[in-house]
Amino acid sequence: MKSSIVGNSVVGPIGEPADGPVEKNGYAVAPVLSAREREILVWVAMGKSNRDIGGILRISPHTVATYLKRILTKLEVSSRTTAAVRAAQLGLLPII
Repeated sequence: MKSSIVGNSVVGPIGEPADGPVEKNGYAVAPVLSAREREILVWVAMGKSNRDIGGILRISPHTVATYLKRILTKLEVSSRTTAAVRAAQLGLLPII
Protein backbone atom coordinates (compact mmCIF):
# COMPACT_ATOMS: atom_id res chain seq x y z
CA MET A 1 0.00 0.00 0.00
CA LYS A 2 1.36 3.40 -0.90
CA SER A 3 0.90 6.13 1.68
CA SER A 4 0.92 9.87 1.32
CA ILE A 5 0.85 12.95 3.49
CA VAL A 6 -2.40 14.92 3.43
CA GLY A 7 -2.27 17.96 5.67
CA ASN A 8 -1.10 16.63 9.02
CA SER A 9 -2.46 13.13 8.40
CA VAL A 10 -0.88 10.07 6.88
CA VAL A 11 -3.32 8.28 4.63
CA GLY A 12 -3.32 5.35 2.26
CA PRO A 13 -5.54 4.74 -0.77
CA ILE A 14 -9.00 6.33 -0.61
CA GLY A 15 -8.09 8.18 2.59
CA GLU A 16 -7.64 5.05 4.71
CA PRO A 17 -5.10 5.28 7.56
CA ALA A 18 -1.64 4.14 6.48
CA ASP A 19 -0.13 0.93 7.82
CA GLY A 20 3.18 0.97 9.66
CA PRO A 21 5.68 3.77 10.02
CA VAL A 22 5.65 6.29 7.22
CA GLU A 23 8.62 8.33 6.14
CA LYS A 24 8.91 11.61 4.31
CA ASN A 25 12.33 12.57 2.99
CA GLY A 26 13.89 9.81 5.11
CA TYR A 27 12.35 11.00 8.40
CA ALA A 28 9.62 9.31 10.38
CA VAL A 29 6.32 11.19 10.24
CA ALA A 30 4.71 11.72 13.63
CA PRO A 31 1.15 10.45 13.94
CA VAL A 32 -1.59 12.99 14.45
CA LEU A 33 -2.60 13.10 18.10
CA SER A 34 -5.52 15.08 19.47
CA ALA A 35 -4.83 17.89 21.93
CA ARG A 36 -6.11 15.69 24.79
CA GLU A 37 -3.93 12.76 23.68
CA ARG A 38 -0.87 15.04 23.63
CA GLU A 39 -1.79 16.39 27.05
CA ILE A 40 -2.07 12.89 28.50
CA LEU A 41 1.16 11.85 26.81
CA VAL A 42 3.02 14.70 28.52
CA TRP A 43 1.79 13.52 31.93
CA VAL A 44 2.68 9.90 31.06
CA ALA A 45 6.19 11.04 30.12
CA MET A 46 6.43 12.75 33.52
CA GLY A 47 5.71 9.40 35.20
CA LYS A 48 2.14 10.02 36.33
CA SER A 49 -0.29 7.13 36.77
CA ASN A 50 -3.70 6.99 35.10
CA ARG A 51 -5.25 7.85 38.46
CA ASP A 52 -2.95 10.87 38.89
CA ILE A 53 -3.60 12.08 35.35
CA GLY A 54 -7.34 11.66 35.83
CA GLY A 55 -7.20 13.77 38.98
CA ILE A 56 -5.13 16.47 37.29
CA LEU A 57 -7.38 16.64 34.21
CA ARG A 58 -10.60 16.00 36.17
CA ILE A 59 -11.50 12.92 34.13
CA SER A 60 -11.93 9.27 35.07
CA PRO A 61 -8.82 7.04 35.19
CA HIS A 62 -10.76 4.78 32.81
CA THR A 63 -11.01 7.65 30.34
CA VAL A 64 -7.27 8.20 30.67
CA ALA A 65 -6.75 4.48 29.93
CA THR A 66 -8.88 4.80 26.79
CA TYR A 67 -6.86 7.77 25.57
CA LEU A 68 -3.64 5.94 26.41
CA LYS A 69 -4.77 2.91 24.41
CA ARG A 70 -5.33 5.17 21.39
CA ILE A 71 -1.92 6.78 21.89
CA LEU A 72 -0.19 3.39 22.04
CA THR A 73 -1.94 2.33 18.84
CA LYS A 74 -1.05 5.54 17.00
CA LEU A 75 2.59 5.39 18.11
CA GLU A 76 2.72 1.64 17.37
CA VAL A 77 4.10 0.75 20.80
CA SER A 78 2.96 -1.55 23.59
CA SER A 79 3.89 0.30 26.79
CA ARG A 80 3.54 3.77 28.26
CA THR A 81 7.32 4.02 28.71
CA THR A 82 7.97 3.22 25.07
CA ALA A 83 5.23 5.70 24.11
CA ALA A 84 7.03 8.45 26.02
CA VAL A 85 10.35 7.58 24.38
CA ARG A 86 8.81 7.41 20.88
CA ALA A 87 6.98 10.71 21.44
CA ALA A 88 10.24 12.38 22.49
CA GLN A 89 12.00 10.98 19.40
CA LEU A 90 9.25 12.33 17.16
CA GLY A 91 9.26 15.76 18.81
CA LEU A 92 5.74 15.38 20.23
CA LEU A 93 6.73 16.40 23.76
CA PRO A 94 7.57 19.92 24.86
CA ILE A 95 11.14 20.52 25.93
CA ILE A 96 11.10 21.04 29.68
